[in-house]
Amino acid sequence: MLGPVVVSVLLTVSINSWDRSSSIPVRATVDPAVSDRTSPIVPSEVEVSGLLGERIRAHASNRILHIDEDVLLAGFRSRPGSHPWIGEHVGKWLHAASLLWLGSQDPALREKITRVAKGLIATQDQDGYLGTYVPEKRLGLYPGAAWDGKSWHDSDWDVWVHKYCLIGLLSYYGISGDEEALAACRRVGDLLVSTFPKKRSILIAGTHAGMAPTSVLEPIVLLYRATGEKRYLDFALHIVDSWDQADGPKILSAMLREKTVLAVGNRKAYEMLSNYVGLCELYRATGKAEFLQAAQYAWEDVNAKRLYITGGSSAGEHFHPEGHLPNDAEANVQEMCVTTSWIQFCWQLLRLTGEEKYAAALEQALFNQTLGAQKPDGSGFGYYTPLEGRKPFRPGSPGRRGMDCCNSSGPRALGLAPTFLGVVDEEGFQINTFAPARWRVTLGGVPVTITLKSRFPSDGAGTIEIDLQHEVEFRLAVRIPRWTQTPRITVGQEDIPCKPGTYLAIRRTWRQGDVVRFSFPFAPKVHIGSGSNEGRVAVTAGPLVLALDQADNPGIDVPQRVALEGLTPAELAFESRPVQGKRSWPDELLWACNVQDLAAAEQGKDAKRRALLRPFLDAGSWDSTRYAVWLLAPRTAAGSAAVENMVFPADAGVVDVSRPPYEAKGDGATDATAAIQRALDDHPNSNRILYLPNGTYLISDTLRWPAGSHGGMEHKRVILQGQSRDGTVIRLKDSSDGFGDANEPKAMVWTGKAPAQRFRNGIRTLTFHTGNDNPGTIGVQYIANNQGSLRQVKIVCGGTGPIGLDLGYTNEQGPCLIQDVEIEGFDVGISMRHTVDSITLERIAVRNQRTVGVLNAGQCVSLRGLESFNTVPAVKNEGGFSVMTLLDSRLLGPKRDSGGPAVENSGVLFARNVETSGYQMAVCNDAGDRISSLQPRVEEFTSHPASTLFETPKKSLNLAIKETPRVSFGAPADWVSPTEFGGTADGKDCTEAVQKAVDSGRRTLYFPYGSWRIDGTVEIRGAIQTVTGLEGRLGGSGKLKVVDGAAPVVGIERIDLTYQRLRIEHASWRPVAISGVVCGDGLEYTGTGPLFLEDVCVGTVRLGKGQEVWARQLNCEAQDRTKIVNDGGMLWIQGIKTEKRGTICQTLNGGQTEIVGGFIYSNQSIPADQPMFIVQDSAFSVTVGESNFSGKPYPIIIQETRAGTQRELLHEQALRRGGASALPLFVARP
Repeated sequence: MLGPVVVSVLLTVSINSWDRSSSIPVRATVDPAVSDRTSPIVPSEVEVSGLLGERIRAHASNRILHIDEDVLLAGFRSRPGSHPWIGEHVGKWLHAASLLWLGSQDPALREKITRVAKGLIATQDQDGYLGTYVPEKRLGLYPGAAWDGKSWHDSDWDVWVHKYCLIGLLSYYGISGDEEALAACRRVGDLLVSTFPKKRSILIAGTHAGMAPTSVLEPIVLLYRATGEKRYLDFALHIVDSWDQADGPKILSAMLREKTVLAVGNRKAYEMLSNYVGLCELYRATGKAEFLQAAQYAWEDVNAKRLYITGGSSAGEHFHPEGHLPNDAEANVQEMCVTTSWIQFCWQLLRLTGEEKYAAALEQALFNQTLGAQKPDGSGFGYYTPLEGRKPFRPGSPGRRGMDCCNSSGPRALGLAPTFLGVVDEEGFQINTFAPARWRVTLGGVPVTITLKSRFPSDGAGTIEIDLQHEVEFRLAVRIPRWTQTPRITVGQEDIPCKPGTYLAIRRTWRQGDVVRFSFPFAPKVHIGSGSNEGRVAVTAGPLVLALDQADNPGIDVPQRVALEGLTPAELAFESRPVQGKRSWPDELLWACNVQDLAAAEQGKDAKRRALLRPFLDAGSWDSTRYAVWLLAPRTAAGSAAVENMVFPADAGVVDVSRPPYEAKGDGATDATAAIQRALDDHPNSNRILYLPNGTYLISDTLRWPAGSHGGMEHKRVILQGQSRDGTVIRLKDSSDGFGDANEPKAMVWTGKAPAQRFRNGIRTLTFHTGNDNPGTIGVQYIANNQGSLRQVKIVCGGTGPIGLDLGYTNEQGPCLIQDVEIEGFDVGISMRHTVDSITLERIAVRNQRTVGVLNAGQCVSLRGLESFNTVPAVKNEGGFSVMTLLDSRLLGPKRDSGGPAVENSGVLFARNVETSGYQMAVCNDAGDRISSLQPRVEEFTSHPASTLFETPKKSLNLAIKETPRVSFGAPADWVSPTEFGGTADGKDCTEAVQKAVDSGRRTLYFPYGSWRIDGTVEIRGAIQTVTGLEGRLGGSGKLKVVDGAAPVVGIERIDLTYQRLRIEHASWRPVAISGVVCGDGLEYTGTGPLFLEDVCVGTVRLGKGQEVWARQLNCEAQDRTKIVNDGGMLWIQGIKTEKRGTICQTLNGGQTEIVGGFIYSNQSIPADQPMFIVQDSAFSVTVGESNFSGKPYPIIIQETRAGTQRELLHEQALRRGGASALPLFVARP
């Protein structure tokens, strides 16, 4: 059994000398203006055992006692300190050590606390200065001390360090009564009062928009409470006023107005929360209601939108927009300092309000993030604690034990824990969580011992035993946790009804030996991810977050590549079992469940297995093994993007086909063919989104794009969209007429035919199922030109069928983007034919085809992120003008030696980073030099020799590709339209209305269907992270200008600027992602953040030094001008298409350009002074095809200048394929 930790008070200190209304053991002489609803138990009256008690004991003995006193005080004794914030550690240590000493009563620790406190006091100057800086660099009083957001000036942390010295000395004074410590605190307080604002603004004396120095608010209020001297209270109120100075953090006013931490300061989480902790203390001292209101707004915003499932917060130490919660170590997530201040903040609000939600948050943060960040032996804390990867525990040297801010903050959170497990109020006693503990309190004038016995957090059952000398009436309030669905409380033989998420108040006359039995059963629960975790799931068991740890799962190499087998208990078959290896407490449990190891599947191994999940607090803590909290959701294709769930506002102008006049039924029984077809026919060439909410829509005939009234020219600008890929299903009725003959196949959906005028056709977020007994069914026949996409689509064959996605049924296909598509079954998964105009595919999964996964017989194709699970070849690139690039793909076949090649090529093929298994060879090449790739992994392969003009390695640049950031649209309540502010889609300028919509604080700006006009500049700023035109047209002579704002990324999508003067400018440090936009010459790039382009049609693109462009399916059509200029930046394009005269791309001044696939349609005679590509002392690689049907092709393919020498690759030197040419790979490196 683990021994109890007794939190007791020094015998010479009276019980009432510790102020119950403070988390710092301060002796108060001034009563609060507002009384707490609940108060902490006097530390002498608590014993904690079980897991929490063991961790507290280990920490006190293995870290607190081993801190080197000289290291703590060195920065004060020898000024200046070794770094600007060296002075924080002594105050943090004194606070934590004082709290923990109250529990241990260890004489050695008491002596050490006294030595450190007196040693600190001995370094104080006569004027009260107690920092680590030389006189000329103190308190921001020297010229140039203001923080500019970039530089670390010498005095940035001086006031901040004084804050921690005050906290530490006030803690020491609280346990010792040493008046010398209080006198030292007075001197510090008087120095600050006489300095600010008389000599300078306190905001200038520190970092993060002044939030670091103003966080001294908490100990200043406590100094007022300890001394009763009003000047300290006045100074605290001055600090609050200073927040609204020019460039101040607006901690109070912005929160009251905007109700979000994103509007406060620079969003630095630790300093901001510390200020709100101080604001709670100031509310307690003054009773000003606005102080509490602002604190509650801040808490609600963090808890609902910026908190990890483990109870920690922050990425890169800052708060971010909703949904941005990255998991990996590189993102610097869950700083322990932030968790400590969050625990202090929750504890403040629980005491002030008594509300259950604050206790729930304390339990979540304590038993997941706090204990998860602590080394099991108690010797230290991790600085950041990722939710996947390895825990980065910092190895401190003996005596020093990792002296950094988080190793000094973590002990403070742990030291506070015994004070909030159970609390007292005016009516009795309140239990907040269920760790085994014993409290000795006086209730109704009678001494009462309350003992909680449990195996918590392994299960939620236990007893609460009452021991007293005389019967007494009081209220026992027991928190009913939210993580249980069937709680049960009994007193004697009486069952008492109770509800999760509340306190159950049991008021009665209690007698010796009374027992309350509680049972809060829990089973593992699956949580669906969103934002950064869209497409992923996490599992909790009661209060504990679970993680998949390599230590428990030999053979799992990449925990993040493991998917749950299902979402229901029946599918997952959860089963608990004791930990057999290293563990943090005797009752610790693992949970077994069914999963699929996708990394194993890629190696040809069986993916299905039973995996073990362990509590996050213990994951990766023992042997630095890898772990993951968020696993892949079931049925999520490896490599696929998160699946959208689109719900549009009612006034968006989207045509809901399930509503009148169409009333398509998604009940899986009613034939919806006529209803959907009528909606299509009513909207030819309309740019309207035809929307199907979740449901199963039966059809019995082909859904055909409308021909309109102009001889079929209207097969364009039609968009069919479901609510979600897996939720909206169009299913062909079983045994439908006309779909039974494989020799005369018929498609479920047909979107038009050549010529190449099928602009902006789109299909999104749908599943198509061919039903049963329909062997002549093609899933979808899709065509789009210049700009159009098929995304988030799944096509399933119910039996047999010829083709899943037919992209080759008509000529003049593309350019278009096919993205996040899964094909299950059929003879051929995806078929592409004919010569023009190129197809770009990304994140594609094909499974269980009968002939081939992906077939290309003539097109220019760029395919990245293919995952094939097949017993037939994954890819065939055959004959004619077939030019294919294949990147970053995984091709899994039958057992090795029983299958043929993974890729069969008789065209032009460039492949890179392709892994295969189960095939005889990776690539069988029957073209060019006929050299095949026999090894299962293809690092880089070209079917024909690469070209260079100077001596250089014949390998592509292989730039480190950045994925296009995805933004969440949120619920319709988070959307805002200019119509709310008087804007109309009637040709009148609505610049002012659009700007007001942007500044409304919501995150998705939308333009209801129509023609909008903007003649001024609209700045995309604040919380806006998505701008969507909903496929409509925007015009005018103005500009949408993305400037700096709170959202970490801005997405602009689905806007038609054809023949319009309206421009889009990226002028921000933030990434900007533009998707599904036609913008002519209306694109400007002046910012520093990367620019992502997907399915964009534009005249020209320009970028310079320090800028980056990452493009998927880029169509540039400027005439007689250079279409793309890379002047020293970084440019990567997957799938380029161009036409008309003019140089395609010029790269100069050390730029880097990589083009992987595309089609150069030189449909005019090209003059000799317009090379296709110009390279000037820069890095460049390209794989493309070219075709010219009506004039002369580019006479010069590459013109490269290196150190003043110019050379050219001529058209005659390119690879000729029939009437066209191809460039398998050209490389230039300076």
